[in-house]
Amino acid sequence: MKYRFLAAGLIVLLSACSSDADQEVVEDGATEEENTAVEEEESDEANQEEAAAEGEANEPEEPEYYEIEDLSRELTDIEEKLMRMPGPYHGDDFDADAVMEELSHIDENTSEDEAFQAILNLIHEPYYEDVEQVIAFNPEIEVDSETPEEEAPEDELPSTSHFSILLDASGSMNARNQSGTRMDEAKEAIEAFVGTLPENSTTSLRVYGHEGDNTNAGKELSCSSTETIYHGETDADALSEVLDDVDAVGWTPIAQAIEDSQEDIPEDATDVIVYIVSDGIETCGGDPVKAAEELVDQDIEPIINIIGFQVEDDDYQSLIDVAEAGNGEFTFVDSKQELEDYWEEEYRRMMDAWDEWKRAAMDEVNERSAELKDQANELKDSIMDKSEGEFANAQVIIDRLVQEEQIESSVRRDLWSGFYNRKNDIWSYGYNTGVVNWSNAYNEGIDRWREVYHLGNEKWSEYYNK
Repeated sequence: MKYRFLAAGLIVLLSACSSDADQEVVEDGATEEENTAVEEEESDEANQEEAAAEGEANEPEEPEYYEIEDLSRELTDIEEKLMRMPGPYHGDDFDADAVMEELSHIDENTSEDEAFQAILNLIHEPYYEDVEQVIAFNPEIEVDSETPEEEAPEDELPSTSHFSILLDASGSMNARNQSGTRMDEAKEAIEAFVGTLPENSTTSLRVYGHEGDNTNAGKELSCSSTETIYHGETDADALSEVLDDVDAVGWTPIAQAIEDSQEDIPEDATDVIVYIVSDGIETCGGDPVKAAEELVDQDIEPIINIIGFQVEDDDYQSLIDVAEAGNGEFTFVDSKQELEDYWEEEYRRMMDAWDEWKRAAMDEVNERSAELKDQANELKDSIMDKSEGEFANAQVIIDRLVQEEQIESSVRRDLWSGFYNRKNDIWSYGYNTGVVNWSNAYNEGIDRWREVYHLGNEKWSEYYNK
């Protein structure tokens, strides 16, 4: 009985040990399965994150665009596209190997649009400068050559010439000549000259030394006398009427007459010529050189010409000094005929000046028109050349992508068509805007040339037919 009991106890103990061992095996087996599942899940998540990161890295960067301020008009659709900043491998910087390295992420899963934008980002040409110049292109031609009447400031009315005549009425002008007194001959010559002046000009006639007399008793009054006896639109008949009443009686206050002549210059005058007709020098103690310098120091900068009518040899230099101070010329005349010849030469000089201006201005218009047409052609050619260069570079890259089996032939055709159409759109834009700008420059040149030609002829004839 004793042995049976021991055997039974041993069986129970062994059975219990076996059960515990089996339980441990089951528990260990369940832990390994769970660990495998966790590891697989973590691996999938890592792969997804890596794929997402790789996808983001392979997406084409959003292009950046230039902005132009103060545009004269809105950009067209094609112009907005061309404001895109250039790629790093455009033009002469194109490097196919470097571009392919940048495009290593492209494969059969890359969409056509993604591939197109990725390529364009790298080879886009710098069109923006050309587009900016196309928009800013101004075909207007300004003639810089000054007219004989000089250009009026932009904020003033068209050019208006003023002719100021200062006539010596001193007693010495009563000296007799073959056809009358010096004063008579001077009056006739002045009347003839005024009859040659342009109709759109103004004229003033100031006499000096016409009061008092040429004695010491009358000197003070005479030296203080300068008077404008005519002022207005150029009219030889009206001026002739007031000249008839002028008598030569007194002294010679040239300086005072020059100073007072500033009052005769119209505010809207754009150029002024002062003519002083005198048979002698200052006799009233004034400083005509200083007066002339002060007058020409004005904004209008008048020119002072002196006609010395039968002046004494000793007086030459004094009158020459006054004329030079007035940026003008001194001319000696010894007879009525010479005085008339002087005035005739003056208006012929003006006629020649207009003829010379016409030729110079026409040359300037032709030159400026040619420059504008060249500019239009250069912009046209620049845009067209860039579009063709960009397309050629795109073709090289597309072929390389096919060769290296990054894209299929069907995708190649679509990419080629996309870049081909883009090239045609840009090329057409460059051509059409170039033709329009060239035509505008050409037509502006023709119009301005005709304006200059007719104005020059009109002014020339105005003097010639007097």
